[in-house]
Amino acid sequence: MLSVRWLHVLGMAVTLGGAAVTWSLFRDASESALPVAKRYEWLF
Repeated sequence: MLSVRWLHVLGMAVTLGGAAVTWSLFRDASESALPVAKRYEWLF
């Protein structure tokens, strides 16, 4: 059961981290924001 908990923690960290990076790139109007957002969307 501990492995399931760690898998959940890892998944949530990736989700939150990816959303924060994507938001940050869009906030700065970076040219690289769209490819990152597409890749992030494809993962989830």
